[in-house]
Amino acid sequence: MKVRFALEDRLLIRHLYDHYGLQAASIHFIPKGDSAYSYWLQCSDGMRYYLRLFDRRNDRQRANVERLPYYLPLTWHLYHQGLFAKMTYPLKARSGQFQTELDDATIVLFHYNEVETLADAYPLSAELVAKIARTAAEIHQTASQIDHRLLAAESYDIAFAPRLEACIAELDSTADVSAPFKQAAQKYVLPERERITVLMQNKQLGKLVGLPGCFFVVPRTAAGLRGPERTVDTLSVNKSAKTGCSRTV
Repeated sequence: MKVRFALEDRLLIRHLYDHYGLQAASIHFIPKGDSAYSYWLQCSDGMRYYLRLFDRRNDRQRANVERLPYYLPLTWHLYHQGLFAKMTYPLKARSGQFQTELDDATIVLFHYNEVETLADAYPLSAELVAKIARTAAEIHQTASQIDHRLLAAESYDIAFAPRLEACIAELDSTADVSAPFKQAAQKYVLPERERITVLMQNKQLGKLVGLPGCFFVVPRTAAGLRGPERTVDTLSVNKSAKTGCSRTV
């Protein structure tokens, strides 16, 4: 964001005191990023904090707020378990929650690390790319030490399936074939009917597998409707550190 959120500093300072017990002496806007408004706080005790403010009136930022429960507890866990000691982690409010609300804004407060960001490092050097790769590998290697209850789980909910099947059947009818939108839908959707059916069956199968100690991942591909090289997505069962089970359906 290039301009700060329309909120007076005094209101934000009062909110931080009421919900976090912090006495912020000053608030400084960081004109970077586009997923939320960024600030750093200077407190009267000399401590600094990083603050992200999400405008829930904005569709994209509201969607980002909905994702907060998936990664804030995990980030806090990674730091406090000593898995990533240099990680910037969220702070809990007095309520014990990782986020608070002020009018139309959702606020998340983080421990402050004054370091160079990737946004300042473009174009990325080969050395930095290698470092990013090593860090990503370290994150993957912590899987066996993470409480899986903190991770987002696939629900395999396809309650829309009957409606989707009805819509495809309607496309296959000969009524109103002169409608341009229906002609376009018939052209692009009907050739994919078999693949859509297989994908829905895979989703339904995911509900039935239920192997103890395992969690499931459905790979998302970007193939879309691009050409004959398409392949059907598979439902994979990741290896569980607890049970050692691994399957591919």
